Amino acid sequence: MDRFRGRPAVAASSPENPQHIGGTVMEALQRIRLSRKTKSRIEDRLESPQDIKGPLGLNLLHDVAEPLIDFIFVHGLGGGSRKTWSMSPDPEHYWPKEWLPQDPDFHYVRIHTFGYKADWDDKKESTLTVHDFARSLVGEIQCSPHIRGNKTKIVFIAHSMGGIVIKKAYLLAREDPELRDLARRIHSLYFLATPHRGSHLAKTLSNILQVSFGPVSYGAKPFVAELNRTSETIISINDSFRHFSDDIHLWSFYETTPSTIIGVDTMIVDKSSATLGYAKEHSSLLNADHRGVCSQAASEGLELQLKQLIKLTGVAESPVEELLTLENIRVAGSGMWLLSSDIYISWRTEQDAKRRIFCLTAKPGSANSCEGIWIIFMGFLSSERATGGLFEESAEDILNDLSTDMNEFYAGMLENISDKGLRTTTLAKAAFMWVLLSSRPLKVDELQLAIKLDIKQTVHNLGKSISVICGQLLSVNQNNEVEAIHQTAKAFLLQQDNFPNLEIEQISSHTRMAQICLKILTEDLQQWQPKTGPATASTGTKFVEYACEYFSGHIKECSSEDPTIWDALFKFLDSNLLLWIEHLAGKRKLGHITQTAHNLQAYLRRRIKYLPPLFPPTERLESWITDLIRLSAKFGSNLDISPSSIRDIIPEMCPSESLISKTYRCIQPGLCIKGELDKVWDDCLIRINYPSHETTAVAYGEHHVAVAASDGIFLYDKWSNYENSILDHSERPKAIIFGSEDEYMASSGLRKVKVWNTAEKTQVWSFDTEHEALTLLFTDGNTALTAATKGNYTITWGLLGGTETQRWKWTDSIHSTAIFPNPRQMPRKALFSPDYTVLIVSYRGLPLYLFSVSTKKFIGCCTRADIDPSGNPTSFADYSVVDALAFNSNPEINNLVVSYGFGELAVYDIHSTDLCFQIPGAYAHHLACSPNGRTLVTGSARGTIQIFEFVGARGEALSLIYKICHYEDGIQGIVFSSDGLCFADILHSQLRIWNPTVLAHNNLDGSSHSEFSQAITLEPPSVSILESPLETEVTAVCFHPDGDFVFCGKQNGTIAYFDTASASQHGILYCHSANVRIVCIAYIKENSLLITGDEAGRVLL
Repeated sequence: MDRFRGRPAVAASSPENPQHIGGTVMEALQRIRLSRKTKSRIEDRLESPQDIKGPLGLNLLHDVAEPLIDFIFVHGLGGGSRKTWSMSPDPEHYWPKEWLPQDPDFHYVRIHTFGYKADWDDKKESTLTVHDFARSLVGEIQCSPHIRGNKTKIVFIAHSMGGIVIKKAYLLAREDPELRDLARRIHSLYFLATPHRGSHLAKTLSNILQVSFGPVSYGAKPFVAELNRTSETIISINDSFRHFSDDIHLWSFYETTPSTIIGVDTMIVDKSSATLGYAKEHSSLLNADHRGVCSQAASEGLELQLKQLIKLTGVAESPVEELLTLENIRVAGSGMWLLSSDIYISWRTEQDAKRRIFCLTAKPGSANSCEGIWIIFMGFLSSERATGGLFEESAEDILNDLSTDMNEFYAGMLENISDKGLRTTTLAKAAFMWVLLSSRPLKVDELQLAIKLDIKQTVHNLGKSISVICGQLLSVNQNNEVEAIHQTAKAFLLQQDNFPNLEIEQISSHTRMAQICLKILTEDLQQWQPKTGPATASTGTKFVEYACEYFSGHIKECSSEDPTIWDALFKFLDSNLLLWIEHLAGKRKLGHITQTAHNLQAYLRRRIKYLPPLFPPTERLESWITDLIRLSAKFGSNLDISPSSIRDIIPEMCPSESLISKTYRCIQPGLCIKGELDKVWDDCLIRINYPSHETTAVAYGEHHVAVAASDGIFLYDKWSNYENSILDHSERPKAIIFGSEDEYMASSGLRKVKVWNTAEKTQVWSFDTEHEALTLLFTDGNTALTAATKGNYTITWGLLGGTETQRWKWTDSIHSTAIFPNPRQMPRKALFSPDYTVLIVSYRGLPLYLFSVSTKKFIGCCTRADIDPSGNPTSFADYSVVDALAFNSNPEINNLVVSYGFGELAVYDIHSTDLCFQIPGAYAHHLACSPNGRTLVTGSARGTIQIFEFVGARGEALSLIYKICHYEDGIQGIVFSSDGLCFADILHSQLRIWNPTVLAHNNLDGSSHSEFSQAITLEPPSVSILESPLETEVTAVCFHPDGDFVFCGKQNGTIAYFDTASASQHGILYCHSANVRIVCIAYIKENSLLITGDEAGRVLL
């Protein structure tokens, strides 16, 4: 997202993206000015004082046809709903009403102001408080006919005390269960010179009012007193607000120009009070006084130039004030004595590298700050770097020179460490290893324990001594985390080999770190197990938390030849695995279980080269990996509710042949399950039903799974137990696709294409199209989106500006001399190759047309060899229906797979357009190719899934290796996961995630991130599985009082009963209406009555 933040404005079709909203509003506030010079005089527009101040309550200033955001402006102390936001009484200066609606950046924004009676100069007494103002604001929003019936995001922009009011309003919404929907809609809070910590002038203002009006004439104003720095209101709101601040976006702006009060210039709200200091807060200065931050007409272009300068330098706060202070106290001629001294001149002219630093010391109060700044400035003016930097290339050369100089500087630091003896060198190397290679920043106490476990040294006051120990190359930040002083220092330390005793060899270091983490999990984790209740980390340390979450990441990167990791890993899996799972479940971090399985899979792909064929431990680790994946998918929701269930319930419910069942079942006798359990895990990991929706498309990304349904898009985070969000496409979505690393997702319908931020679950852009998009692809490193449409053209939108950048009508590239006619009809299907070099298009009654995207030229047609001697097709009937298209994802295999409606599966060479291979009777209505290009999965309208392997010298043939036959609905879409180990498909109203073991076997020869080894290929056998229809879901249960029978109501409306002794169904008692779900069931012993009710409201006895 960082590369998107620098654009000057956000288009009207991007209202929901948090960074876009932030950038646009920030720029709007920084460039408030007169949109045009008003020729009429203010005196010609006389209005009453009340009109100038503005009305009370929530007032609609501007409405739009399809609002996506509601802006609500809230004034501060003594302000008004209009007065605060106007530079003068001139209506043209009322910028939220007159200027914002005219700006295309706010096309989908509805604008309101909120007024409340906070007049500090009113002689009448007031009993109103900040709480009253906030309650009034929330009530007005609830009652607003414009806001309450919509799902728009709400953005508050508040000035001064208004910021305290909107914070309190947000707290009221969060703390009231009836206002949760409203709280979820609050997206951002913008604070303009808000005294978060109070203002020292609040007390002064109260005293002035008492003196001016007298203690009797001046009525008490509680809301003024609440602005004091010691106010209980301020303290209470801040204490509560910090607990909820992570859920919204915060932007704080502070004044930089003093205001004149009674002839004295002073800052009303200083920077320390105007900013919250939160980690996720965005703060920036505004060149205005307290009043001008919300109404000032800025000079043309100056603020925009300032913003660009801040972006260029990365310095958001001007050092001018401090420099001016030092300059003012500096006496003319100061410092000249040093420049003319012999020792300084000698140092400047010497070439001795060991004397590159000139140390100038003085006692406090000797003006060393003034002289130091001046000397540095004069030294720069006389250097070569002060000239020749007028061009961008020159600036880059200077920066490159600095990098080289820094490496020499870092080398000098390492040399100092090397000279301090073996004990210090060993300590420094251990600190470098843990800080530079850890999966997340380590806090001081975590690093202290890691070093103790690693080299058996206990370092006291590590936070203060780490910089000295490591030659100033490491430091402790404000979060008490140890880090390298700069990214260049980190890169240097990981690459340098001039100091062998401090060299960080990454593979062996990761191996060492993995060993220590596994030792903690195997030995120390046993101390976590409480006598009763779920396991907690209260008796452990923060570093044990690190070991639990990230040990597998180090295993993934460690040496594949080292057998010690292999042994330590099995020791952990066979002893403390359940405690580890329980701990992660208690922390609601089950995603680490799945991530661990994938990391171990990557490690196994490298390790298997050094093991003999059919080595039993290999199969054992594969089984553990399978168990971890299945466990998280099958029982994730149960573990969220009860983490301790992993100890005595879940192992009993796992398949009897699974390792988790064999290893941990019956260790703590508790649950006894009757009936026959499955012997092995089902290949289907997850089934998610959509009873009231019809699925249309599915996408599988790095971290998310998305399902397009009839009235929205379900977005699942696969690392968070598949928790979902629902995105509104505003029409029936027909295609969805993820960008690289899931940063963005795109969806398309009949006339709209939308881009979503997957992290924030918000809309980035919305584009209107003249024709329906058939396929989508993110291009140019996620900075552009391209669609092929039914209008026979592609359209590309730039995501930096949200505008159309290119349109190409591909039929114009087909010459009239071509064998096949230039299509004039709408295409049925289209698909881009993954590398965006080729476009394939299908028409009814015509062959497939291939185009080069880069050259915008027609390549040729893919035909099924039905060509007569004259070069014409014998019959177009064979080309009438193309059900699915798929490019091989491997750029070295230039093949296209096509499924025809009459059942044939064909493979074409996309360069020569030759037919390479055919399989009759496949009936593959949907296709997906694995990311490594080795596997093809197909889905049919009869529910059959087939997995093929690409074989042959050039991957031009297909071999069936797996088949699943289901008695279910036809498959509506199918797609591979990014790692190729899973695939997802959708039925009419269901999502399924599959993880057949054959995919893991076929992936063992995948590319490795390690330089040590490459995996060997295991040939998996061809398998055919015939699955019977799934049992109808049980939706309601009750027991017979004697415990001998269980009565069950099912999804299809049937009422059945089971014998508890044999765990078998004895029969069906009766049925409600067909396919009407049973929602409740009860048995009355006294009357021997069974009562059941269905979702249609019908009750049967």
